[in-house]
Amino acid sequence: MKKLIHILIATVFLCGIWLPLYANEASNPLSADAARQVVQEFVASVQSYQADFIQILQNKSGEVLEEEAGQLWLLRPGQFRWEYAVPWERQIVANEESIWLYDAELEQVTVRSAEGALRNSPAALLVGDMTALEDYDFSGNRKADGTVMVKLEPLTGHGDFVSIGLGFAKGELVLLELYDRFDQHTLIHFSNIVRNPSLNPVLFSFEIPEGADVIDQRIN
Repeated sequence: MKKLIHILIATVFLCGIWLPLYANEASNPLSADAARQVVQEFVASVQSYQADFIQILQNKSGEVLEEEAGQLWLLRPGQFRWEYAVPWERQIVANEESIWLYDAELEQVTVRSAEGALRNSPAALLVGDMTALEDYDFSGNRKADGTVMVKLEPLTGHGDFVSIGLGFAKGELVLLELYDRFDQHTLIHFSNIVRNPSLNPVLFSFEIPEGADVIDQRIN
């Protein structure tokens, strides 16, 4: 399985579709309003979204700490499913009320309130409405090939992330980039994208596996 993810990552690089947000390439800066409009157009036009993803976690010096791959499904408002298949199985499933985090190796399910967990998170940008954008300052740039990179910085010091980057190619979201408060950098590249697919609601419900330990962190 570990070999598979290295093949996937190599394919992305060789095809020239890896789009680091702050690559040193010729680009034109966007005004805050223009950068915000790019994200607003995505939020307004995309009600559902399906893609494969490759996720790489790096430390401050650029050393790769973790490599993962899987699939995701998004449905507004407030529903998503992230399935990690490589190198081990994990699932994150959310509806408008709860989020379930399942680790197959640990046989453990953690349940959280969606409202508290999504606030000031990248997930709120992907499955929330326009109000989620009010919590950020915007900047960005447009490259010569038309790729648009938008950087969002939280207006408050709350949340786990110092900045969030969104990369768009021909209007499609192809990259999510996260800088957290531990000086770690996460790159998530999306491929095989389907915009506004018809998704089965069952995707966003979670059945606790038999024998799994459950940690319920919801506030009653």
